[in-house]
Amino acid sequence: MTFDLQRHVNDYWFTGHWDVVEEACRARLEQTPDDVETAFVLAEACHGLGKRDEATAILRRLADAGDDARFPARLSWLLQEAGDLDGGISELRRALEIDPACPLALPHLDPLLELRDRLDEALERQFANAAPPGGLMLIHPAGAGFWSDVQHVLGHALAARIDHRRPLVHWGETSLFADDPSRNAWGDFFEPLAAVDPAEVEAAAARGAFPREWGAGSPLRNVAARRKSTGPVSAADLVARSDPLVVGAYFTGVHLTRHLLPVDHPFARSDTGTILREIAPAVVRPRAHLANRAAEMVEAAFGSAPFIAAHVRGTDKRLEQGEHLDAVNAAIETTVDRLLSGTPESRLLLLTDDQDVEARYRARHGNRVVLSDALRGKGEQSVHGNSGLPPRQVGEEVVVDVLTALAADQFVGNRFSNVACIVRALKNWSSGKLHMLGTDDAVYHYRASIYYRGQRRQRPSMASKTRLVPGRGRA
Repeated sequence: MTFDLQRHVNDYWFTGHWDVVEEACRARLEQTPDDVETAFVLAEACHGLGKRDEATAILRRLADAGDDARFPARLSWLLQEAGDLDGGISELRRALEIDPACPLALPHLDPLLELRDRLDEALERQFANAAPPGGLMLIHPAGAGFWSDVQHVLGHALAARIDHRRPLVHWGETSLFADDPSRNAWGDFFEPLAAVDPAEVEAAAARGAFPREWGAGSPLRNVAARRKSTGPVSAADLVARSDPLVVGAYFTGVHLTRHLLPVDHPFARSDTGTILREIAPAVVRPRAHLANRAAEMVEAAFGSAPFIAAHVRGTDKRLEQGEHLDAVNAAIETTVDRLLSGTPESRLLLLTDDQDVEARYRARHGNRVVLSDALRGKGEQSVHGNSGLPPRQVGEEVVVDVLTALAADQFVGNRFSNVACIVRALKNWSSGKLHMLGTDDAVYHYRASIYYRGQRRQRPSMASKTRLVPGRGRA
């Protein structure tokens, strides 16, 4: 039978059977090693299944051997995930030398170059400046999902360590999880990072703050207006400042901040995942009543028996991931089916924000499925964004969900979800017990476009876009 790559993509990629795609591509390449399209799809299948090193090696061979801009452009993203910022920039440049209008490279090179410049400026400041003794860092929420805002705290907490500043997390006016914007909601969920009194922050701001917009009046108030007036400021812009107070209100993750580590720092040679596993337990310290709720749920539902946990996104994630979310969710379902069939005595802890996902899993696995009593949305309406649901309750429920998942024997999740990523970070999972699926990762991402202040070059038209997966893949 003639090998039909497009049929395999349509029949298996978008139904989550990425292992079938991988097997079919390998078999094809044994017969026709020079089939670059099949090799490209194999790289994506490997990456989606968590085999990033093999995917990178395949893309590098394709990039070195041919004149197709897709290959170095996609290689750039995998190098960026691995923390090789300069390598990622180099591959984007190579892609644009081949095709100046390459849609996988053109919109991304300038923001990444500007980010590189700002990191270099920060490293230069570190040679010349030092944060003042007793310096403070105020961390406002980025204003996104719960665990995205926690990842933002982790990125700034690492920057505070680099500068020996004491951090204060203040989830107030711009937090989606504060019932009362006049108080600090961080303490509703977690222990404080350091002993810092709000009055101390205000006094430091009066002596000098960076950005300067935070220095007039209380930096705990008028947060949205101040944030807007500063423009995009990352943790890279905050390090090695002489001001008594620096303020972080734009998302910055550990993946970016780690480039600011001094060469003699204990984390200097560590990758992003290792750093997160080291610092997350010191930053993410849930309040006792939430930890107790999680422990009680695990005891009631599972006792001492091992169980599988899976996190399946829906609602507003469809707007973020589009068609790819269906493929990831199908791959998660395929993996869960395999794990449950291999351990007939195990039950499944399902973490989801979506009522339709809950109904599908209950129909598929019956009373083997366990869920918390968390609020869930329908359609594209998230539970945390303009939903009218109680903010603190929504936050507490997603904390309890994560804490219960950490007690599981195995975990399956979407790499582009911060819930799954924090489950990955808060536990040193045994080999073969963590299954993270998808072709993009929410944590191993520089998000350079957030901070870009230059002029974007003209994007190519949709008609000219190349695709990752032939026929239906994300451009």
